[in-house]
Amino acid sequence: MADMQTQAAQTAEGCGDTRGTLPACAPLANPYVPFQGQNPDRYTAGRALMKGTLFPGLDLPYRGTSGVEPRSADGMQSMQDLQAANFAITELGLYLDTHADDEEAVQLFNQYVEQYEMLRQQAEDSGMALTQMEAAAGGCYTWLDDPWPWDAETEE
Repeated sequence: MADMQTQAAQTAEGCGDTRGTLPACAPLANPYVPFQGQNPDRYTAGRALMKGTLFPGLDLPYRGTSGVEPRSADGMQSMQDLQAANFAITELGLYLDTHADDEEAVQLFNQYVEQYEMLRQQAEDSGMALTQMEAAAGGCYTWLDDPWPWDAETEE
């Protein structure tokens, strides 16, 4: 295991995250991605949610999708922020599985957990159902009453 990490660290010197695609030197057969070695660049939580990754070096657009992020109406913004924080927590958790000693990532993970808990509490206080179980808790099923993401008016 140590030999694999040493080899990956040596390979990381020539592998950057600025090429737009994963470089040929990325050893994808093991859980270490070279550019994640030392303080990799990270997207904000909202942008990461839209890109599908927290790390720009793993940004491999699906079928040429553009980098344009949709904007949502104010009523949907809190839900998007909650989803973005949850996504960042999951993504950082996966990163920390292989980089447990990255103190900056641990701090960022904890910041997103605090943000998520605050946004979740705000959503619950406003009466927003976050799960289908919560939507049925009042005796009737209200899950379909909230606006669907595609029903929200977007800003042009």
